[in-house]
Amino acid sequence: MIKCIRAAFAAFFVAGTIVAATPAAAVPLICVMPTSGTVSGLTLVNDINNCLGSALALFAGGTTPDSPPTGMLWWNTSTGYVAQWDGTVWDNLWNVDTTNHLNAVQIGGGVQASLASASVTDLWSVPAASVAVTGTSTITQLANGHAVPGTVKIVTFAGALTLTQGGGTGGTPLNLPNNGSNIVTAPGDYAIVLAITSTNVQVIQYTRATGAALSTFGLNVGASALAQSALGYEAPLNLQLAAAVSGNNLTVSVLGVNGSNPSSPANPVLVNFRSTTLNNGSNGIVYGQITSALSFQVTSGFTMGCTTAVVCRLWVTLICRTELSGSCTDIRLGLSNQSTATQVFPLAEDVLQTTGSGTSGGGAAGMIQANVAAMSGVAIRIAGYVEVTWTSGTGWATTPSKIQVFGPGVHKPGDPVQTVYASTISASANGGGPLTASNVTANLTPTSAVNLVRIDSSAGWLTTANASAQMLMTAQIQRGSTGLGASTIVGPGGGLGINLQGSLSFNLIDAPAVTTSQTYTLYYNSSTPGHNVEIIDGTIILQEIMGSLEPANDAGAPLRLVG
Repeated sequence: MIKCIRAAFAAFFVAGTIVAATPAAAVPLICVMPTSGTVSGLTLVNDINNCLGSALALFAGGTTPDSPPTGMLWWNTSTGYVAQWDGTVWDNLWNVDTTNHLNAVQIGGGVQASLASASVTDLWSVPAASVAVTGTSTITQLANGHAVPGTVKIVTFAGALTLTQGGGTGGTPLNLPNNGSNIVTAPGDYAIVLAITSTNVQVIQYTRATGAALSTFGLNVGASALAQSALGYEAPLNLQLAAAVSGNNLTVSVLGVNGSNPSSPANPVLVNFRSTTLNNGSNGIVYGQITSALSFQVTSGFTMGCTTAVVCRLWVTLICRTELSGSCTDIRLGLSNQSTATQVFPLAEDVLQTTGSGTSGGGAAGMIQANVAAMSGVAIRIAGYVEVTWTSGTGWATTPSKIQVFGPGVHKPGDPVQTVYASTISASANGGGPLTASNVTANLTPTSAVNLVRIDSSAGWLTTANASAQMLMTAQIQRGSTGLGASTIVGPGGGLGINLQGSLSFNLIDAPAVTTSQTYTLYYNSSTPGHNVEIIDGTIILQEIMGSLEPANDAGAPLRLVG
């Protein structure tokens, strides 16, 4: 404005008129007085008023001012921007919203600056809004007296370094959005930093270059709130299992899905149980949280009912040891082997359980063991299973071959996994001699080497000649060339000279311990040569069932399912 006034008065009066003088250089034309001819005083005053009005109004207008001096401000009413002439172009500074009467100020600007990381890395020591931080030195402070409260910086990190959460009130001087924890940066990560004071800052946003979440805290809180609804948990939430062998001892642990021990409030494992009373006003459900490290170690001397050198499936259960006012306040970890050569034990979550007395394992199948003395009347949730091998004289010396978290599609002990049915009405004859294969046969491919195969077979038989002497009818189910059980039927003797007929059946359990196709066939013979026997109407039903594997030398034992 001063330039405009100087230009306006760069003239002088001569005999009641004004003689124009040469104007100052680089002055807007609106402020340039005529430089030739004679101008009346009124015209000059009007020109001066127009110049001053334009200066006071930031030279508002919809067209570009002519010959602007460097540093001049102009409100472009056609775009709404207030701009400044930098000597070459008009730089937009802020936008005027005349409808809502607001100013939209630009944030940022300038070429990205670079600062080497140090304990005190002052982002406000450079004018640029965008700052690249290099190096790997730990940072405890991001402002050191230069920060203007309310301003922000956008920071990118070139390497791995530690941002240290402040120890002062409110996390001063550096407050991080990580639940009070430090942040280890990675190349490409970026953050938005807000100045609270000239030395204290708040990181209001931190984004990983990979897109991964900085923390699962918010997710876990949401899951916890959801779990208290009437639906309860469909399965334990934020649960992961780990198993390891060390010093011939087996240790199974509960972790969060991030692979770390459970903690509160950031990483709880959430689980519900049936109530021990079933009338607590919560549909018989109690809720619990695991918020600290939880594991159970089976020492080398305890077999858990497993057979030496044979892969064994140990079921992992969560046990509600203490229930109080609709909550489970003490959760323990249990392990059990749920089958033997002759029996598959259930693992029911709706039935209150009793655990073994050992605190480092046990020696029998069908019994849940935990790291505390025997419990009775406790509720359980199935967490999964671990497949591992125990060897006599050594203990648990082999790394677990499989760790499975329980959930949809995972069967419980005793559940059918698959069923195969085969039948025939063709006759096949045999008389005397060794056992001979019939045409009653079926094939099954186990889905797991640890599962069992239940065999149900029946067949009608008929002698093809009159039995003139006592006759023994013998039959056996074979898996390949391995006999799994035999049945003998005694026919009448005394030279009755009649045709004999009857039926036979098998109900067996087998552990093929493989995942390749297995063929099961009915073999038979009669004890008297010439007394041929026909097998007719034969059937075999094979059913793979969820188990823990039976000893190989007990193959073909009678089956007993306990439920």
